[in-house]
Amino acid sequence: MSRHGFFKVLHDPTEAQEDLTDLVGYDLYDWLSHGVAGYDEAMGTFFFNLEGSWIFGIEGEEIPTIGMLQAILSAIFRGAELPFNQEGLRAIAEEVEGSPAVLPPAEAADLSNSVSTSYLEERVALANYFRGEPEAATLRSDAEDAASVPEAAPEPAEAPGEPKRGFLSKALHSLFTNR
Repeated sequence: MSRHGFFKVLHDPTEAQEDLTDLVGYDLYDWLSHGVAGYDEAMGTFFFNLEGSWIFGIEGEEIPTIGMLQAILSAIFRGAELPFNQEGLRAIAEEVEGSPAVLPPAEAADLSNSVSTSYLEERVALANYFRGEPEAATLRSDAEDAASVPEAAPEPAEAPGEPKRGFLSKALHSLFTNR
């Protein structure tokens, strides 16, 4: 498993990018200070995370290319063109990909539209759980922020006699049992 500081993924933001925040409120400086990225050979996926919140690349082959990592990162910044460190990303990818296709910021922003809303919702829920804010675990657009969102009914137990599991518990359980 490779693991690199986020300075290999992003450069310092420009003045126009300094106010960008991700879907749970972190800015690019938070990512540069506390983010990590790399590749997990055993799972066949690139990964990136922000200490104490965001975590991506936890499922086998979840992020197969460095370009997809860039697209997902742009997606959590609402499709913004981010200050990607092309050389750093290439170095991370060359550990795995023969001819890595590191995307320019505009292409990564365009590709971010292909990242599904349900995928982002799952990751926002997970990030908010780790932040200790599970009640904030929904992905909402700016228009929806003003409206209240009804709470979902609790899920039933997995099987008779088996304890109920929350989102994180299910995710970790499936990771460790390969189910």
